[in-house]
This record gives sequence, structure tokens and C-alpha cells, in this order.
Amino acid sequence: MKIAYPDEMKKIDRRTIEIGVPSIVLMESAAIAVANEIMKKMPKKVTLLCGRGNNAGDAYAVGRHLLANGVEVFAVMLAEPSTKDCRKNYRLFRRFGGNVIKFCDLKKHWNKIKESDVFVDGIYGTGFKGDLSSEIVELLEAVNKIHAFRVAVDIPSGVDGKNGEVRPTAFKANLTVTFGLAKPGHFFYPGRAFVGKLKIINIGFPEKFMTEEASLNLLTDKEASELLPSRPPYGHKGTFGKVLTIGGSEDYSGSVVLAALGAIKVGAGMVFTFTPEKVQSVVRNNIPEVIALAGNKPHLAITDLESILSTLSKVNVVIIGPGIGRKEETFELIKELLIESSARKIPVIVDADAIHALKSLNHDQINWENIVITPHPGEFSSITERKIEEVINNIDLVKEFSKKNKINVLLKGATSIFSSYTGEIWLNTTGNTGLAKAGSGDLLTGTIAGFIAQGIDMKAATILGAYFMGKAAEMCEIYEASMSASQVSSVYSKIFKHLNTIRASTGKIGGNHET
Repeated sequence: MKIAYPDEMKKIDRRTIEIGVPSIVLMESAAIAVANEIMKKMPKKVTLLCGRGNNAGDAYAVGRHLLANGVEVFAVMLAEPSTKDCRKNYRLFRRFGGNVIKFCDLKKHWNKIKESDVFVDGIYGTGFKGDLSSEIVELLEAVNKIHAFRVAVDIPSGVDGKNGEVRPTAFKANLTVTFGLAKPGHFFYPGRAFVGKLKIINIGFPEKFMTEEASLNLLTDKEASELLPSRPPYGHKGTFGKVLTIGGSEDYSGSVVLAALGAIKVGAGMVFTFTPEKVQSVVRNNIPEVIALAGNKPHLAITDLESILSTLSKVNVVIIGPGIGRKEETFELIKELLIESSARKIPVIVDADAIHALKSLNHDQINWENIVITPHPGEFSSITERKIEEVINNIDLVKEFSKKNKINVLLKGATSIFSSYTGEIWLNTTGNTGLAKAGSGDLLTGTIAGFIAQGIDMKAATILGAYFMGKAAEMCEIYEASMSASQVSSVYSKIFKHLNTIRASTGKIGGNHET
């Protein structure tokens, strides 16, 4: 599903107007869509919160349609209308009998206002950024406390449409109706917590314009179902691919176990692990299906290279990093493995401490396009040398780093950001706080690797893997605080059934997919 930055949506809007669709017609379509949603609540009294621009124009037009349906409507006018379409709809609202209350007079009418069944937010649109004034903060905090249904027009006021930033609060919507395409601010926290249910309605924008202008993507259930690898009935373990996970240390013996578990649970035919000697028994005792190989030191080192290379020729994809540690000898091994995997054109997922080894690599020695790194914000902050607050929800930074280094990046978070080495961006919003636990990242790397092993290309496998693990957490019948990564993996079968049901309903037959 396409997503547009606020500036991109403005271009779509402008191009639509330029081909002859009047802006007032687009506003009318938006208003009808919002009014229809509100009328489902059968309200008796509705209050509009109106700013000065076209977002307020939408709200005034919504009010007019509600008046036409016999609803009592008040409009709190925070400022005089400043655009042509807003002024027109303000005048029409007045002529239809709408009640207008100036912001400065709000306290006199507050007892009447707070009895409203529905509040409609038309203060700011998706172009808002920065800080709300203290007066608007006070208004929104008061409205948010009222027991009423709250509807945001396009995006809740106070939420930055580009990155979901909120300073210091926002309109707390139960429903947000947005037009044309969703915006990043709808999906990034903290803004996402203010959106409520999101409804996306095309009010007359040509599909061609939206496809051409929107640069972001969100993986939907339907799209995820189309990425699933096929499971031919005549398949054997070689058909479904082989994964090698390299990592583990005395302190982090479970990381490799979880990565291997992820690969097995999504269908990989065979999984190898290579760990320090003392971790080998942990793997064997927890997952007997895994072929557990080991070095002879307490940590992985360059002396293990020859043994690992003999296994490398047998596999389709390699994971490097879960629990591997940061010893210098280990970093030397990681560098050599990346060079060798690149020479053999084997896809590699680099995670955890192994990500830090990338800093000192000679860029020309490796085909980075065949590598995906999966950092959390702290790790990405380290390798980009940017403050952690600059990294979180920063699509531009992920894209810039990815394109500059010609490497695929999945920045993990409540909303994850994937950028291919060409700069193609995908967001993933599945998941919950059950994944805010040690081990989730390890499970994710294994999930991605398992899909790559089955023939899915790296980009598709990465976005599908992130979606898959998040969806499993959502469908896990365990309270989020009590959830563990291994319990999440036990739900993977449900996700396959869920996606196969969707795929069957579209009439598509499964197969290997490249995107």
C-alpha cells in the first residue's frame, strides 16, 4: 500500500486541481466522507474545532452536511478563515444555521459544548509541525477528557504528518479519516497513539498521480499473502533451503537458538549453527532438528574461519551476529566471512554486535547489495554517529545511509523502517510490546533468513519477516507483558493459515515471488 509524505500529498492535490477538478469539489468529497462516518454514530450534537486553513474548510463542510441531517452543530472558530475554500464553506455553514463560537468566547459556552456526542478536529492538517500554542493545548486536553466520540479530519491536530512527532499533546481521535493516501505520521509513535481507527478514502485523486508521487510503502495483509513462498507437495529439505547462523557466546547462548527457531518455523528445510563450543550443547538441547557445529574457544575467532567456510558452501543464506560479542578476534572473523559470502554471492543478514564490525570494513571488498542489516535505534545511532533521538522514526536518515552505502537496512522499532539499497522504503506496523524483549531481534533474523532460503529475494523476505513476526505477536494468546520470543514463534502456523486464507480469497495460487 502506498503512503505519501504531506508534501507529496500536496503535489497529488495540486496535480488533480490542475487537470480540472476544482479544489472545492475535493473538499466537498472529503466532507461527505467524514459526515457519513459521523452519522453512523447517530449524534444529536456535534462540535467542530476549526482553524484557519483548508482543514477547517473540511470541518465547516462536514458541519453543513450534519446540519442537513438534522444534527445540532457548533463550530469553535479558533481563527478567521484564511483560504478561499475555507471562507466559502464557513459562509455556507452559517447560512445552514450552524452556530459559530469564537475561541475567545469559548468559556461562556463550555457547558453547552461539553455535552456534544461528537467532536470534529479541523484545526491543523497534515502539514503541521512544531509546537502547539498553550491555548490550543488547553483546549485539546479539555476535549480529550470529555466522554464523546472524537473524529480527526486527515490527521489529529498536534501530530506531525511526516514523522508522528507530538509536542506536547494532540487531539485524541477515536477515528481519523484521511484522504487519498495515509501519511507516515499516522503510523509512527507517539502520533499513532492519537489516530484511533484510520480510514483512508480516495476523494477523487487519480490513481496514476498517487502512484507517481508517493514514495513510501506499507505492507498490508493482502500484499504479505502474495509474498509467501510456495510449498510444492513433492518438495524435500533441499527444496526449502538451508540456513547457517553464526553467533553465540557464553553470555548470550540463547540468541542463536532463537534465530534458528525462526528459520525452522517459517519453513527452511535445514538449519546449521556455528557457535563457541560451550554454546553447542545449548543449541542441541533446545532444538534437536538443528545441525549444531562449534569452534573450540569460548568465543568465535578468526581461527574458526576454515571450519565455517566448509559449511558455507552448503547453504543458501547466512546470519551473522546473534549473541556473537565484540571481541577483536570475533570482528576479524566477521569481516572475513562477509568478504567470502560476498564473493560466493550468498545473502547475509547482519545483526546485533556484528553490525559494529561493518565500520572498519573496506567498502570495495564487498557486494553490499546482498546484505541486510537489522539494527535497533541504539545500534543505528552508533554506526551513523547520530544521536539516538535523531535516529528514531527518521525515514530520511535510513534512506540516506542505505543508498550511500548500497546496503539494505531494517531499522527495528514499534514501526520498523526498511530501505533497500536503492532507497525504496517500506514501513511495518505489525507487532506489540510483547516484542519489547530480549530475543525478539534474534527471532526476526531467523524469520527473514528462513524466507530467503525458500527463494524469496532479500527485500521481500525482510519486509515479510518483519510483518510476520509482528503479526504473530498480535495473534499470540498471551498477555503482552508475559510474552516471549519463543512463544511468538509458536504462533507462526496461525499466520501462515491467516495469509493463505487471504491469498485463496483472491484466487491466486502461491508461488515464489520477487518484488
